[in-house]
Amino acid sequence: MNINDDDRKETVSERLSEYEETVDRWHVKTEKNTETLEAAEDVDLPD
Repeated sequence: MNINDDDRKETVSERLSEYEETVDRWHVKTEKNTETLEAAEDVDLPD
């Protein structure tokens, strides 16, 4: 995220840090199922 206003940048940075501490990062741990996407898009995704 590119924020040029220093005060706003600090506020956003603090909020994101709070999220990192309190929100479980499920999307990082969750196994991805790409077979449906491959079929729908008719492509082979890299391994």
